[in-house]
Amino acid sequence: MLLTERRIADPAIGRRRVAWIVLCALIGNQAVTVAAPPPADPGEFFESQVRPLLVDTCFKCHSDKKAESSLRVDSRAALMQGGDNGPAINPGNPKQSLLIQVVSHQADIEMPPDGELTGDQVAVLEKWIEAGAPWPGEVATAPRARSGEPTDEERKFWSFQPIADPLVPTASQISNLKFEIGHPIDAFIAVKLAAKGISQVAPADKHPLLRRATFDLTGMPPTPGEIEAFVDDSSPDALAKVVDRLLASPAYGERWGRHWLDVVRYADTAGETADYPVREAWKYRNYVIKSFNDDK
Repeated sequence: MLLTERRIADPAIGRRRVAWIVLCALIGNQAVTVAAPPPADPGEFFESQVRPLLVDTCFKCHSDKKAESSLRVDSRAALMQGGDNGPAINPGNPKQSLLIQVVSHQADIEMPPDGELTGDQVAVLEKWIEAGAPWPGEVATAPRARSGEPTDEERKFWSFQPIADPLVPTASQISNLKFEIGHPIDAFIAVKLAAKGISQVAPADKHPLLRRATFDLTGMPPTPGEIEAFVDDSSPDALAKVVDRLLASPAYGERWGRHWLDVVRYADTAGETADYPVREAWKYRNYVIKSFNDDK
């Protein structure tokens, strides 16, 4: 019998040969995966594989709605900026990217907290970073480092300008506009309306005027008694007295404090001590309301 025939006839030798072939095939496949070329269309690769992966596994804790550890992953700039632990990605170098170290559990921090990413998912992120971390719609540059002082261009921003009293339009500027001017603010409005070809409407009657002021300042309609008192008040400062009364109402702070609370994304469910995990959040809400009512 030939040597090859004896090897084939020997079951142990056959099993070893099969195992060796399978092992070589696996190694070969792994080598192909590691050496895979960069995506032909980085934008399509990002939109079809990278963005859905980030949305499904990272956005819940690291986006504009919530940024744990001061980290957001909803833009390339945010990933480059990083969070409390430094930049999350190093474009072109997956091994030196904290994002890869974290999701592959090679760092002290292991994410996502509710389950480890698969090898294929980590490979997607590695390929994306190795290709330069392209993010369609964003300029592929790192955020400019702050020097601590604003630039000349930044100093021109409106909120950095000193407060100044604008010149009130003169009588000659508005004499031919046929607008009633009872307050300097009316003069500014008249000039703007005239420039846009808009005519001035007739002054509102007392009833709708009171409704507008009350809804605007407190978010609630006036009571029948308040309507009657205002309609019967013929003094020239009747509206001023209404405005002062509304500004002194606790409802004023509740109405206008809400806008600031929206800006800082405040929310509660029970309104007192039952909101987990920040049971004292209501104190901040009350502080904002009081600050408006105190004209702070």
